[in-house]
Amino acid sequence: MITFASMLEIIVRTLPLIVCVLWAIILMTDWHKQRIVAKLKLSAFMAVSATLYFGHGVFFNGLYELMPLADTLYCTANLAVFPVFYLYIKDVTEVQKHPLRQLLYLLPAIVIGCVVGALYVMMSTEETTAFIATYLYGSSVKGLHGVALASAYVHVAARVIFALQIPPILFFGYKRINAYDREVERNFADVDDKKMYMAKSLLAFFVVASIVSFIANLIGRERFVGSAWAVIVPSLTFSTLLFLLGYAGHRLNFSVEKVMMEVENSPLEGQKIAEENLDFIDNLRKKLELLVEEERIYLQPDLRVSDVARQLGTNREYVYQAINVRMGISFSDYINSKRVEYAKKLLRENPDMSSDELFARSGFNSSASFYRNFKQLTGMSPRQFVNSLATV
Repeated sequence: MITFASMLEIIVRTLPLIVCVLWAIILMTDWHKQRIVAKLKLSAFMAVSATLYFGHGVFFNGLYELMPLADTLYCTANLAVFPVFYLYIKDVTEVQKHPLRQLLYLLPAIVIGCVVGALYVMMSTEETTAFIATYLYGSSVKGLHGVALASAYVHVAARVIFALQIPPILFFGYKRINAYDREVERNFADVDDKKMYMAKSLLAFFVVASIVSFIANLIGRERFVGSAWAVIVPSLTFSTLLFLLGYAGHRLNFSVEKVMMEVENSPLEGQKIAEENLDFIDNLRKKLELLVEEERIYLQPDLRVSDVARQLGTNREYVYQAINVRMGISFSDYINSKRVEYAKKLLRENPDMSSDELFARSGFNSSASFYRNFKQLTGMSPRQFVNSLATV
């Protein structure tokens, strides 16, 4: 008889699979509507993760008749899941795509998957039963011979490859996200809908998740059979991470291609800085500060560095030199600091001004961006700032 507790355990165990399938469908729909390749890659990541958790489900429910197929899919997905996630990051942050080169990231998964599947085909029914019972559930090779023993060694190799691929993927993934975010900050004042905030945080969480996965691979899945909590805790953890990752990818409708379109469409972009002319850059910085203070261009929502360059009659690289190099601040931080100062001025004049009116009049394109920048620059929320005025 199925009790409420056992039903709840089944639901929690299958939760990662459910989350992955739902996001795979949603992201595929996003790709169909928007034709953003990164959405397709993230949908593929969710599909691969769903395959991985399907293999988990078959294993932990002891469905022996499905084990050859499920284990083959599990070994393939286990080695493909992190490379596919990295390919998603590459599609968001890299302009030039090399489809054939991208397949190389999946080569270990494809090779191991094919070998595992072929070995299952070569094993007799008795050998398959012995392999599943002895190695998959017993974590032992004692008594295994021939093809079954070879299959055990292939599984060990898969665990080693899984461990080796994690550090470079995490390192280069984080490096790419940082480079992309810096380029966004260089070109746009409003970056909240363009930067990969959540992806960067989730990548950090994936470091922890990767360590857990690596340890689980070393211990072996068979150690978790029969222990409800040993499965439920990681199940809830990964379900949460996967849900947040899917949500972040669903919200992100920007990529490096749009950044490069901004660069290519910038005025006088053909000009190159042959050598640093500090006097010229300093004069440009003074003109820029004058333009910002007198004309309050920071009040324009979605202000771009090319808009400033156009008004100054120069190109974006010179503006970059004036702001990022001479002022030591990004274009985004510079403009938003001016917006926050203006918001503080509005609050001093009218403490009862509504939040919607306040962020709109200050040049921000969203309340989230306004609150984040205001808190970051003042250490207070707008309401706390108003209260502090009353105590002065």
